[in-house]
Amino acid sequence: MSGRNTGERVMRERPQVYRQIVSMLAESIPFNRISKASGVKRDTIRAIDKAQAVTIGQHKRLLADAARRVAISAIEQIEDNLAKRKYPPSALIPVFGVAIDKLLLLSGEPTETLQHNVNITGNIFHAFQQYHNDAQRIIQANARDVPPKLHLSAQPTTPKT
Repeated sequence: MSGRNTGERVMRERPQVYRQIVSMLAESIPFNRISKASGVKRDTIRAIDKAQAVTIGQHKRLLADAARRVAISAIEQIEDNLAKRKYPPSALIPVFGVAIDKLLLLSGEPTETLQHNVNITGNIFHAFQQYHNDAQRIIQANARDVPPKLHLSAQPTTPKT
């Protein structure tokens, strides 16, 4: 059966939908959202993604280049208008911000950074065992509707009124 989950049928019978899917894939929109928007099965979208990988990569590069040009133009205009005090630069700030956001998304740069620090002093096995025992006490206390007796280093206190 020709065209089954390959995208060939969509390309042949609904070329505008096919182009829309390729464009959405280039914007890294999730398959589920593309499926809902286009009415095309996820397996078919996955096949189109695989078949059009080079085209989508080229499309992403074009979008990234355009976003880069817009961001540079916006920041240059902001700088010029600040120097000339011609009109409020706040009019160009959203353009610059959106262009930078798109540039970061398309370039694969991280948009958020998560830092997680863990400080463990003493015997890690003992600390884990204590954590495990406390978790068991909480589960058992919840089953009996009784407050658990925990062995935490810092017990919660109730504020004095």
